[in-house]
Amino acid sequence: MNNKTLTISAPQKPVHIELSLPASKSIANRLLIMQSFNPDMTIGNLSEANDTVLLQQLIRQMQDSGNQNNPVTLDAGPAGTVYRFMTARLALEPGTWLLTGSERMKERPVKLLVEALRTLGADIEYAGNKDYPPLIIRGKKLKGGAVSIDAGVSSQYISALMMIGPALEEGLDLTLTGNVGSLPYIEMTARLMQQAGINIISTKKRYTIPKQTYAPVQIITEPDWSAASYWFQIVSLSKQSEVLLRDLKPESLQGDSAVRALFEPLGVNSQFTDKGLQLKNTHTEVTHFTADFTDIPDLAQTFVVTLAAKGIPSRLSGLRSLRIKETDRIKALILDLDACGLIAFEKENFVLELPGQSITINEKTPFIRTWHDHRMAMAFAPMCLTGITLQIENPDVVQKSYPSFWNHLIDAGFLVEVLTIR
Repeated sequence: MNNKTLTISAPQKPVHIELSLPASKSIANRLLIMQSFNPDMTIGNLSEANDTVLLQQLIRQMQDSGNQNNPVTLDAGPAGTVYRFMTARLALEPGTWLLTGSERMKERPVKLLVEALRTLGADIEYAGNKDYPPLIIRGKKLKGGAVSIDAGVSSQYISALMMIGPALEEGLDLTLTGNVGSLPYIEMTARLMQQAGINIISTKKRYTIPKQTYAPVQIITEPDWSAASYWFQIVSLSKQSEVLLRDLKPESLQGDSAVRALFEPLGVNSQFTDKGLQLKNTHTEVTHFTADFTDIPDLAQTFVVTLAAKGIPSRLSGLRSLRIKETDRIKALILDLDACGLIAFEKENFVLELPGQSITINEKTPFIRTWHDHRMAMAFAPMCLTGITLQIENPDVVQKSYPSFWNHLIDAGFLVEVLTIR
């Protein structure tokens, strides 16, 4: 995979396309964990993203391998959500498990989740460096009860705890401390659990989940609003463009549906129709852009690249969780913008500032290092709409969440050529 690159250039005419987005892996991955407690639960429109396929495989391996004397190795690869969800799920599954991952995964801290699970009675130890994967997990029945966790680092820790809550002997009484990050993802977990028949008592920063069982219901996975953000970006950067995103609806579990309001001042009008969401370029512009991404961190790269491409002075805050994603996304954005001749400054408290520069077109083809991060590849691809040709490393990384991304760009008229020169 890593010896592959592609070059991408803008379409020769405005973008006009109607397409179906991939199903949300955020929703699908939560539903798979819930389904692992009750196989009579069914999931419609399951995501085909690599992360979801991987989680399915690990759950199947877990179910086929339990109660063995020797440790069973499960490899979550580069999938952070999968790793965190499986850490909690395996704590309840009889057997001894070695949960490992990619080299980058071994650099992503898991201490807060491990400590919370230990408070609930879990038997977990570090198989390598303290506070980091891999983990040895000895699954068993857990007493459960009260636990608190810093909610400012990763909402996935909290979702992982919530989803095992109904299976704990005394249920779960979860208190969130600190500034809560990515709250819409926590609320997504709660609402999906409720759809699956779970009673949750929630107050500010507290979730109480009594012992109970998941119901044998069917839940349909929504199209992915995170994937939609790249088409908002394309419409913003392509004059006279129109895109129809099929089957998106106004009522969504996904916090990233906030993309609609955020892109409006950047020239994207969006209207729901009976077919989905219609995007049109409106030429609306702002002289300065400010936004807080605490609740919607997966949209940050889309906006940083769009704003840089449009030369709009900007200040983007709430980027703390970007440090522990597939890569250090703050650093990666600065480096890949630099490859395009653009500057971004990191300020204190996880803030990025863009001075507002014009793109300089020259003979040099900017080389985008995706840093093993699907969102780096997808956020930078529309930069070619400024008139430059880009070379993008490791394009297959989009398989993680949006396998059809490059084919959809080709269908929209982008000129994409795959190379194997590196």
